[in-house]
Amino acid sequence: SQLNEAIQSNFNGIANVQIYDQAQTVFTLGNSPESPRTAYSTENSILFNGKATVNNGIFNIEFIIPKDINFGPGKATIRLFAQANNGGGSSNNAQSAAGALPIRIAGSTGAIIRDTTGPQINLYLNDTAFKNGGITSENPILIAQLYDTSGINATGNGIGHDIVLVQNNEERNSIILNSFFSTELNQYQRGEIRYQLATLPEGKYQLKLKAWDLVNNSNQALLDFTVVKKNQLRIAQVRNYPNPVRHNGRLINGAQAIFAFEHNQPNTNLLVNIEIVNSSGALVKRIQQTVKTQGSRNIQITWDGSSETGTKYTPGIYFYRINISVIGTPQLGTATAAGQIIML
Repeated sequence: SQLNEAIQSNFNGIANVQIYDQAQTVFTLGNSPESPRTAYSTENSILFNGKATVNNGIFNIEFIIPKDINFGPGKATIRLFAQANNGGGSSNNAQSAAGALPIRIAGSTGAIIRDTTGPQINLYLNDTAFKNGGITSENPILIAQLYDTSGINATGNGIGHDIVLVQNNEERNSIILNSFFSTELNQYQRGEIRYQLATLPEGKYQLKLKAWDLVNNSNQALLDFTVVKKNQLRIAQVRNYPNPVRHNGRLINGAQAIFAFEHNQPNTNLLVNIEIVNSSGALVKRIQQTVKTQGSRNIQITWDGSSETGTKYTPGIYFYRINISVIGTPQLGTATAAGQIIML
């Protein structure tokens, strides 16, 4: 609303909403005579962090308050930042709004939530095309997608109820990711974490993420991967699917044979060359494509089963070779791999 509390009925956009549990008193370490132990107040427990659509100045959010809240006499705080739609123009011209409001949280609904299972957790690196056991460069971004009918607990109030990341079973070096969790637009049951991992030496790794829902059920997920340095282009896990491909002149129902491969050069432009030959070694199809990568797994290149001249091919075994290079970075060299396609 405006300063006079009138609703801005012409405001349409997205509201980013955070609800903090009541402030807590904590103390500095006081580990030197020049810095005595000092008390201060801080809000460090987030009850909700998400987005809502604003229509004509009005939005609503729905979520479950976790059991792990501070039931003291203080007040929680709602903080909001909203960005208006600008009709496709420059974001610099978009209208924005911000505000904060103290609220009292007390009582309970009395309703029984029949939920005895923990959150669903899916883990990826760099983007959601990543597959468990894949390769990545030294600085991957962890993506965790979480879902639970009761919502995800990210308050940090309950002992042992944090969202916790553990690398290679080193529990003593676990990382709390509560503040990195945000719900999806207009719903509290599903959300995502994006976390930049520290620079990792070459080798094999395993990540374990444990999370709790808002009625204190837990679950965990594992992700295995191999780090390969970026100073030399690498390609791995080359395959195509479906394989075999059911072929009737062109592929049935307009389907495509998809080429998939992993590499260690995320956020680059790759030049990909694919040559497909028949069992006699004769060239059938040459594909050249530039792909913009986000993660370490590419699934953007397809083949419709046609030849260089557009003719149909009979069922049989075909062989392909993939050659990739990083555009503008010739010093990384090229990487090559091969495979076969069965056309039925």
